[in-house]
Order: sequence, then structure tokens, then C-alpha cells
Amino acid sequence: MHRRSDVHFAVPPTTALIYALAREGAVVPRSWPPECRAQAYGFDNAYRVTELLLQRGAGLAVSFGVAGGLSPTAHTGDVLLPATVICKDVEHAVDPALLEAVRAALASSVSVHVGRHLAASEVVTTPSEKRRLFASTGALGVDLESGGVAEAAHARGASFLVLRVVSDDASALLPAEVRRWTGAEGRVDLARLLSDVLRRPTILRDLPAMGRAFDTALASLQVVGEVLERMKWSESRC
Repeated sequence: MHRRSDVHFAVPPTTALIYALAREGAVVPRSWPPECRAQAYGFDNAYRVTELLLQRGAGLAVSFGVAGGLSPTAHTGDVLLPATVICKDVEHAVDPALLEAVRAALASSVSVHVGRHLAASEVVTTPSEKRRLFASTGALGVDLESGGVAEAAHARGASFLVLRVVSDDASALLPAEVRRWTGAEGRVDLARLLSDVLRRPTILRDLPAMGRAFDTALASLQVVGEVLERMKWSESRC
């Protein structure tokens, strides 16, 4: 099923940013009003927070953060600007005019991929699973929150946008335990991480590469935030 909001944009709307991780929030431009940004980890939290921000008056909800890459052409640090988000049995579409305006603004600063995006219920950790999802859906990337943002926006007749940067690309193998390491507040749970390292010390070999990839993604995400700031979206008031 394919759905698209009927809202079209002549000027930038009041914009709310929703991010999952504390370090993603750290690269949101400082000029962005606190009442127009919120942290939410996972689908359900993203849905609730987006709904609240839209109730407060936001006209556009933006899922902002990092993602896993599914397409072999989407590399670490590349920006994913989905035209649609696949969520369960529904595919939500972004307003085409808004999509093109943002793509054009980003194009000179970062590598941008436009296409489908997948909402997942858990982190995708293996290259084989990423290949399977890419083959079955055609989605370029995947994350846990964008589906919640899209669903909440659709439920209220509002519009949404997804701006995600690839951290772990399609070839990256993550420890299966990584799914346990982020708490509901979007911060690394060091106790769980240390517990898993003690149980399986070879995890330590994976951490440096994961950290470098995440830092690369955050650097690109910061550029994305700066572009939105230049577009005056940070002057929104919710």
C-alpha cells in the first residue's frame, strides 16, 4: 500500500527533528530551538515523540541520524534521503517538492542517495541479512525510528522527511550483541557492553572499526544539520 501526504511546501514549514542517540543530538545545530527537537530510540518512542511535536504545532517531522546501509553503493558517510519509507505493509512517501529542495541543497556538500528506506524492529547486523533485505525490498538503508516518524506524521495528516547517514554499510559485520548496547535513553549501556566483552572477548576487535564508521557518519550528519540551518529551518518555532 502506498501513501503520500497531501501537504505541499511553498516555504519551509515549522520543523521538528527526531533523533535516537545522544551523539546524534550533539550534532544538531545549536540554533535549533529545544522545543523543536527530541530524542527517541526505537519505533514506539519515535511515534510518541513525533505525535507530541506535531500536536505542539510542528508541520514537518524529520527523522535525523545514522542508519545501516543495505545498498552496496551506499557507503559509510553517505546521506540517505528516502523518497519512501517501507513500514510493515505500508510504504509512506515524502512530498516530492520537499524531497527535491533538500536534495538540491545537500548535493554540493555530501553524497546523497534517493530511494526507498526500510523501517526495522532491530539492528541488522550481518552482510547476508542486508543483502537479503536489499534484494527483497530495494531499500537503500534501514533504521529503527523512521517508520515511527512516518506513521505518526501520516496519522495526523502532516509531512515527514528522513535524513540518515550510513554508519555500517552493506559489507559491515556487527556483533550480534550490539542490539543490547543501547538503552531506551539512546546512550550506550556500558554495563551490558562490558558484560558481553567479558563473555566474548573477540568483540574488542570489532569496536575500533565500528567507532571510526560512526564518527564518519556523524561528521556527515553535522554537515546535513548545517545545510538545514542555512535553509533557515532552524528558525522554526514549535
